[in-house]
Amino acid sequence: MRIAIIITLAAFFAATLPATAQYNHANNDSLIKASVIRRGKYTEVLYTINGEPVTKSTIETRLMAYNPSALELQQYHTVRRQSLTGGLLCGGLAILALGGVIQSNQQGGPGAAFSKAPVYFSLSIAGLIGEAIFLGRKNEHFGKAIEAYNARF
Repeated sequence: MRIAIIITLAAFFAATLPATAQYNHANNDSLIKASVIRRGKYTEVLYTINGEPVTKSTIETRLMAYNPSALELQQYHTVRRQSLTGGLLCGGLAILALGGVIQSNQQGGPGAAFSKAPVYFSLSIAGLIGEAIFLGRKNEHFGKAIEAYNARF
C-alpha cells in the first residue's frame, strides 16, 4: 500500500514540473488561421498557414519560435498535464473507494451499499465528481498562443 501511495505522489509531482523541450525555429512566418470543420455530428479544427493545411506539431513549432506565444503554449501543456494527472488521481480514488464498498458488502447481511460503507461510498462519488471537474476543465491557452503569434502581423 505504501508503494502505491509513493508511486502516485511521485507521478503527481513529476506531472507538475515544467517540461523543457527543444523546438526548431520556423523560417517563414505568416498568419495562422483556425477553421472549424463539421463532419456529421463531429467537429475538427483545421489550422492553415498561407491557405495550406498544417499539422498541430507544425503550429506548435512556429508558436515556440516566438517568445510570447511560447509562454502561452507552455502554460497550455502544463494545464493539460495537470488536468490529466488530477483526473487520474480522482479516478483512482473512486476505484479504490468502490473496492472498499465491494469488500464491505461481502461481509454478509442485506442492505444498501451506502448503509454498509458510507465513507467508502461517499469517497467514490467525490472521486468521480473530481475526475469530471478535472477532465472537463477548459484550456484556452492554445488559442491565446495563436493570438499572441498573430499579433505580430
